[in-house]
Amino acid sequence: MFEELNGKRLLILGATQDECEIVNAAREMGVYTITTDNHENWDDAPAKKISDDAWNISWADIPALKEMALKCGVDGVIAGFSEFRTNCAIRLSRELNTSFYINDEDQLAITRDKLLFKSICRKYQVPVAKDYYVTAEMKPDDLDKIEYPVIVKPTDNAGSRGIRFCSRKEEIVECIQYALSFSESKRVVVEEVLHGHEVVAYYTLADGKAAFASIFDKYARIEREGFNALMDAYLYPSNQLQKFIEKYDNNVKTMLKNMGLKNGVISLQGFAQPDGSIVFFELGFRLGGTNSYHYTEYFNQTNHLKMLISYSLTGNMHPEELVKEDPSFKGNYGCTFTLLSRDGIIGSLSGKEKIDSLPNVLHTCFYHRIGTKIVNNGSQFSKTFRAYIVGKTLQEIRDTIKTIQDTVIVKNTEGENMLYDRFDVNLLSDNY
Repeated sequence: MFEELNGKRLLILGATQDECEIVNAAREMGVYTITTDNHENWDDAPAKKISDDAWNISWADIPALKEMALKCGVDGVIAGFSEFRTNCAIRLSRELNTSFYINDEDQLAITRDKLLFKSICRKYQVPVAKDYYVTAEMKPDDLDKIEYPVIVKPTDNAGSRGIRFCSRKEEIVECIQYALSFSESKRVVVEEVLHGHEVVAYYTLADGKAAFASIFDKYARIEREGFNALMDAYLYPSNQLQKFIEKYDNNVKTMLKNMGLKNGVISLQGFAQPDGSIVFFELGFRLGGTNSYHYTEYFNQTNHLKMLISYSLTGNMHPEELVKEDPSFKGNYGCTFTLLSRDGIIGSLSGKEKIDSLPNVLHTCFYHRIGTKIVNNGSQFSKTFRAYIVGKTLQEIRDTIKTIQDTVIVKNTEGENMLYDRFDVNLLSDNY
């Protein structure tokens, strides 16, 4: 399918461990890969070490990148895992007159603006959390209609940046100011706290058509005092799969079509509620860190990362691939499992080779190297090791996670264990 890409030159904005995924996928397709960022020490830019060429130019320096790209005959640009790099890819592609799946910054802003996203969802009967109108100038007495607890977050930032949990009126102004400090537009969202477990659904877009590709449940250990819950495991398919198809799939596809989104990958995050509904809170329009294409390629022979690479280089997203999408994974399971670290300087890493040899492990990676200083920032523990697992049964998934926890070792320079306590594999269930 990708024979026309052989020898084409792809510029990848960023060179972290995540960008290694793009390099590896592109090279499998016969593409010549170039990575770029401003790190001169390539130990801090691991994707540079495995790409065919690498530049020490910031991915935000559009004039310098344009000059170098024209000199080196770059055929296309790609970015993922960050809205900021994606914005730069839009601008650089425009300068180079090459294809990129997002046409302009306004298209990306639709998915970044949480208030705009919620208004669009309501229009197409896609449920969203109740929210309260607030402004930067409001005082505590202006906020009397708020029912606590609530979540306060910037309208235009992603991930966990700028988010605060607020349990009482006396804290609300401080939480709003904190969220505002992370918002370029100086707007915040104050919304009800959703209960239940988190689910994420992915859609692949090609030539204006959308296919439901995958959906998973997030699992996290709740008791981490002072820390937001970083997810230990993503289990595919979600136990909400059939409910999602019956209640929301058609509405979501209509919404995406009428938003004018033509190509790319969409993630839709929500919470499965005790009453059986799913309430959604965020839409992503970029490559995400879950790397769900490992599973869709294994089970369905579809890979949205490779489709995006093709689009960047040729303008062809290969819409014929959409008919292969099957979010049920044909009755099988996939699970992305992550090991988390405490503070310290990494003195040794071991166990990856044994896990790589397991027949039902698709891919693994360490996110840090020996000598890295881990300083947890008060919001999450550090992601240190990740494995992508497949299985015909849940018990096969559980047994593999047990093996990973018994095998992978991360120690500090004093020889002490740095990994956080074990994940209880019995939490993984079809009845989550």
